[in-house]
Amino acid sequence: ALFGASHSGASMLTTAEGARLKIDDDLIAATTKVEKASDRIHFRWLSLEVLGHTLLATALAGVVYVVDSYTKFDGSATITLIPHAMTGIVLGLLLTTRILIGSTRAYEAGALLPKFCQSCRTMAVLATHVSETLTISAGAAMEKAATSGFRYELVRQLNLAWYLFKAMLMDIKVEEAPYALRAQKSMIESQLLSSVKNPTIIVVKMISKLLDKQLAADRISASNVALFNAELTKLIETYHAAQSMQLSPPSVALEGFTKFFTVVWVYTVCPIISLTELSHESVSTNAGFVLTICYSFILGLFFFGLFEAGKLVVKPVKAIMAVTDIVEMTSTLSDDLANLVDDPDGEVPVFLPGSPTMV
Repeated sequence: ALFGASHSGASMLTTAEGARLKIDDDLIAATTKVEKASDRIHFRWLSLEVLGHTLLATALAGVVYVVDSYTKFDGSATITLIPHAMTGIVLGLLLTTRILIGSTRAYEAGALLPKFCQSCRTMAVLATHVSETLTISAGAAMEKAATSGFRYELVRQLNLAWYLFKAMLMDIKVEEAPYALRAQKSMIESQLLSSVKNPTIIVVKMISKLLDKQLAADRISASNVALFNAELTKLIETYHAAQSMQLSPPSVALEGFTKFFTVVWVYTVCPIISLTELSHESVSTNAGFVLTICYSFILGLFFFGLFEAGKLVVKPVKAIMAVTDIVEMTSTLSDDLANLVDDPDGEVPVFLPGSPTMV
């Protein structure tokens, strides 16, 4: 309806202008994978630790209720929930703020992945400005081979940079890159990348040297090299931003404070709930016990679950990688790089097609 189209098949549409449209099955499949990954972590906050603390606090409230109902403690009527209500509001705000801060950092980490891919695609497009016609007099065959070699190496190294970048985000050390991404004539590159702590930066340096060679051979202008260098700078900035999020520790003071007072608050409010229910003479003993168990369980599950949910986003990079289809993103980027670069002879392959492997 958006394009004024009519159906001509199961998934094919024809517009009034004569255009033929088809539902993007690949995009739908990728979106479905992300949704399934998100569904898998919907109840990850409901851990055994949360359930254990909740059940223990509920059992404590039940024991206090039963014991006090038989002993008839006279001080029950003087007990109030007002202090816990006031501190509970503040504690809930702290726990919620902790989740908001972690979620914001997770969204920022998620934006770094397409930003890295954007710079890679931009450089593949800029590679069209490298041409052997600038020095055709030096020998057409030699210049054509040199230009083709540049395109191949540029796309290979861009794929390699992305491969190492995503491996770093997944806490993986690449000892040896896939066969398609290895240098064809030398093993020094593989040894170098496996021995350094930041191999992605080394690959960016290799791309810079590759551009310098083309500039020296007059295959590319200095202004275009400046555009390439600007994108290389963006790659480095994105890499360091992701690494800082990965290595920066959470606020230890806030973590310790919220955990301590969450435990103390829940384990003290549940017994007080039971004593408060006993003070209501209009409620029968059995009904008061049921209400005590329900209130204690809900409060315990809420506050312990809220604390656990904050732990899921303490590490923003890990949180975003858990819901990202990194395999599909890798294959799409590799296919785009091979198609965007000016390769009339078809010598630049798709280095990283879709693969079920993790990296």
